[in-house]
Amino acid sequence: MSDPIAAPQSDYPDGYPYAPRQSKTVVPGSIPIVSSSQAWSVLEPPLGEILLLAAGGAFNFLIVPLVTSFGSPPSPPPLIGVMYGVFAGQLGGLSVWLVWSRGGLVKRLAIYCLLMYGLLLCFLVGVLVGEPPSARDVARATAFGLPLVSLSVQLPLWLLRSYLGWEIMKADDVGVPGSRRALSIGDILAGTTLAAIAISAVRFASIVSGYPKLSDWIGWTIAVPSIAGVSLVSLPPIIFCTLWLKHWRTGLWLLMAYSVAATGVTMIVIRRIYPPSAFTARELVEVVGLIVAFAATLFGTLLLARARGVKLKLPTDLEFSHVRGRN
Repeated sequence: MSDPIAAPQSDYPDGYPYAPRQSKTVVPGSIPIVSSSQAWSVLEPPLGEILLLAAGGAFNFLIVPLVTSFGSPPSPPPLIGVMYGVFAGQLGGLSVWLVWSRGGLVKRLAIYCLLMYGLLLCFLVGVLVGEPPSARDVARATAFGLPLVSLSVQLPLWLLRSYLGWEIMKADDVGVPGSRRALSIGDILAGTTLAAIAISAVRFASIVSGYPKLSDWIGWTIAVPSIAGVSLVSLPPIIFCTLWLKHWRTGLWLLMAYSVAATGVTMIVIRRIYPPSAFTARELVEVVGLIVAFAATLFGTLLLARARGVKLKLPTDLEFSHVRGRN
């Protein structure tokens, strides 16, 4: 039997900050070293992620009973917009995780669908409590329409990852072999199959007689690129401000300025499309609430990832760990 290999001894006292780092060579028979990306597994989520999902589920469950409790008019002006903004932020956060997380795409898709439909289930239970007559129609529309909507949200993110070289990873994993896994043939086939299922599912999104008609397909044809366009101008800026800049407070100020600009552009577009009499001040407030709630939800989600050492790496970052700080 071979003698055990002793760990190399250091001439420096324990905790001395300027001592040279020990080599991480794995000795046969010893406990293998686990990288931070392996330890940061979604199958064992930290407490922060659990609380975040619990808060999202609680919001989804309570929002409809809260809205209906105000009677007519249904709620204070911003509440409906805040509801849709939080829903969009949840879908955006899950999409960022799906596109840039580790592991095979099939496993990531399974976890993504589990989380997405779990949050949807909380919302549908709230609809059943607060608005029972519409529960069936809402459940059908969201359950069968959500896959295609989620694919539309993800499309710009996959383009950023595959063609523009955006990478979201642990800061200390940059340069580690295999830290960025390319899509395999199986992943591409799984994605193509999911796209076909999502398109087929919208056929069952309504119980209206004759659905889907030609006008319904035209509506989806317009909706899909529109959702992808909104995703393109909203998700990447929030990702950049939260995960790339050295100081998150700087990103917060930039994001606030961007939100103000986005709100102004949205108002101009709405005024161009609708006459002033068709779009009231109440609805304008709802739009502002939607944009603010979306930005706040996604920023908070990504800020939690940043606190765990997750950063955005761009192709222009020559030395990622030194150019970008942790704070």
